[in-house]
Amino acid sequence: MFKQAAGQLLHGVRQQARDLDKGVQKVVEIIFPGPLGTSAGAWNAKLRDQAAADVQRALANWKRQEAAKRRKQGQLAARLADQATVRMPLPAAPWSPKQLYYPKWMFGEWDVRATFVNFQTPLGRKYVPESALQAAESQVSAGGVGSSVTYKQRYFSTLPDTFANNLKVNLGILPNDAVIPDRAFNTKSNTDAFLGYDAVDTVQYDPRTAPGKESVTFKRSGRTGKALPPRRVELFINHLQSEDELAEADASGRLLGADQFLTSEFYRQVLLGVQQVDVTDYEIITCFTREADGHVTGRQRSAVYLQPQDQLYFNALGRAVALYDYDLDMRRAPAPADAVGATACVQTPKDFVQCL
Repeated sequence: MFKQAAGQLLHGVRQQARDLDKGVQKVVEIIFPGPLGTSAGAWNAKLRDQAAADVQRALANWKRQEAAKRRKQGQLAARLADQATVRMPLPAAPWSPKQLYYPKWMFGEWDVRATFVNFQTPLGRKYVPESALQAAESQVSAGGVGSSVTYKQRYFSTLPDTFANNLKVNLGILPNDAVIPDRAFNTKSNTDAFLGYDAVDTVQYDPRTAPGKESVTFKRSGRTGKALPPRRVELFINHLQSEDELAEADASGRLLGADQFLTSEFYRQVLLGVQQVDVTDYEIITCFTREADGHVTGRQRSAVYLQPQDQLYFNALGRAVALYDYDLDMRRAPAPADAVGATACVQTPKDFVQCL
C-alpha cells in the first residue's frame, strides 16, 4: 500500500516536471520568436509589447486551466461540506507556497461580521475537552452557536517575488501586483473581537523574510483590569492552499458571473506562559464569494486536531475532532472623500495608504 501511494506521488511530481518544461519552452519561444537557436531579430518595442501580451494571455489561460482542475477536484470546497470528514493536511512540500495571493476584489479595508452557525464533534464528544464543549454550547449571549462578532480586516497590494514577475522585470515590463492580507493587523483585530476586549499588545510579522510565522504578545491585564502573567503565542503557518473558483470567461477574456476564492491555512499554535507550554494544531478553511453588489460573503471553518500526547490521538487517525463553522459578511469601507476617483483605500503595514 505504501509503495503504491509513493509511486503515485512520484508520478505526479514527474508529470508536473514535464508540464513545467513545456511551459518554459513556450515562454522561451515568446521571448525569442522562432525555433530555439535561431536569431530573434531586432527586439523592438512592437515585439516587446506583443511578447508581453502573449505572456499575459498564456498566464491567464494557464490560471483558468488550473482553476478548472481544482474545481474538478473540489478539495477545499469538499472540506467545507456539512458532513465532511476533515483530515489533517499532509506535510507541505519544500516548493509549496509560503504566501497566499488573493484576488484583486479583496483589496481594501473590510468591516466583517462573523456569525457562529455550527459546531460539530465528528468523532464524538469524548475527543473534545469539556471546557470546549461548554463554550461552544453556551448561550448566544455567552458566545455559543448563533452569536456574532464584528471586526476589521485589511488586504493590501504588493509585488510578489514570482517567476512571472522576475521574467517581466528582465523584459523591461512592469511586474504584476498581488493582494495579500495584513496578517499583523488582522490577527489583532479578530483576536480582540473573539476575546471580547483589547487583549493583544503586539503582533510581529514580516511577509517577506518570515511569511510562515507570527508572534503575538498579550497585554498583562484582563477584561476586568485584573493583572495577568506574561503570555505569548507563536503561530507557525506551515501549509497553505488556495483554489480560484473563477466564473466562465467570454471571448475577450472578461469573467462572467460571481467569483469565489477558497483558502486553507494550517496553524501550529504554541502558547508560552509562566511554566506553561500549550500546543494546538488547527486548520482554517475559508470560501470568499464576491456578490453582485461588490460585498463579500463567506463560510469559514476551523478544524481542530489532537496532539500526539493526547490520549485518543492514535484513535483519531489524523481526523479533525472539532469543527467550528462561521458565516462571514464583509463590507468594504468606502474611500475617504479626499481620495478623488478611488473606490477603496487601505493602510499598509508600513503606514502608507494605497487606493484603488
